[in-house]
Amino acid sequence: MSGREERRAPDVLLELADPAWQDGLLAVMGLSRLSRAWAKAEVAIGLACVAAGLRLLGGATGEVWAGGALFVLGGYLAAAGHRSHLYQSLNRHTAYVLQALEAATRPGAGPKGSTDADAGRPDAPGR
Repeated sequence: MSGREERRAPDVLLELADPAWQDGLLAVMGLSRLSRAWAKAEVAIGLACVAAGLRLLGGATGEVWAGGALFVLGGYLAAAGHRSHLYQSLNRHTAYVLQALEAATRPGAGPKGSTDADAGRPDAPGR
């Protein structure tokens, strides 16, 4: 390295992404922002239900049915929370890509040393 500290891509992504872009993207699609806290709660509650269901599976007949139901419900809740996290991540990344594309299409937004006249040339600086 050249003496400067190299940053990881997720840090740069979070630094560059503008929350207003994500809000605009969701508004265009007619969606609302998902709650991170609720997604984490779904995962935690789901895993707790799975654990309780597994404990009940070794009991009497009535407990086995309740344990099976808790196991299935908990698995569904944990998967729903995970899916919500994936949706949030995809929304954030889509907003970032749209923001980067918009910035790249502005006049003079190319690499240093390039001009708008160089944009179509394959041997232009930065290609």
